[in-house]
Amino acid sequence: DKVVVLDKVVREGWEGLTFPGGKVEKNESVRASAIREVREETGLSVDVRYRGLLRNMGAYEETVFLYDAKVVKGELIERTHEGPVVWMNEEELLTSEGLARNFLVYHEALVDPEIEEVLIDGEDIIYERSTR
Repeated sequence: DKVVVLDKVVREGWEGLTFPGGKVEKNESVRASAIREVREETGLSVDVRYRGLLRNMGAYEETVFLYDAKVVKGELIERTHEGPVVWMNEEELLTSEGLARNFLVYHEALVDPEIEEVLIDGEDIIYERSTR
């Protein structure tokens, strides 16, 4: 299986290989935002499934909602204003140099179905797992 990654070159602190994403706009749901951001950054229309939450409590506080996406139509664009967009297999991605900040934490939260929430506080990473 391959995943779509964006090699962000413009955002300070987010440079490197990462998954498509962005900010929720006014009067937009988080789910709709995920679908829109993928379309804007990749040219692909997707269905999404909520996977979990990641909170970064460092100098730059943020809350990230994690979604799996399945392509329903479209063709991958080669580049956006943020950088190149490519398909990569998981092994190639995980061994790549230049992964974006905290990328491996995001990846783990997406591939482990028991992880529901992740808290990053400086060097500490806490994984909250499902008790179901």
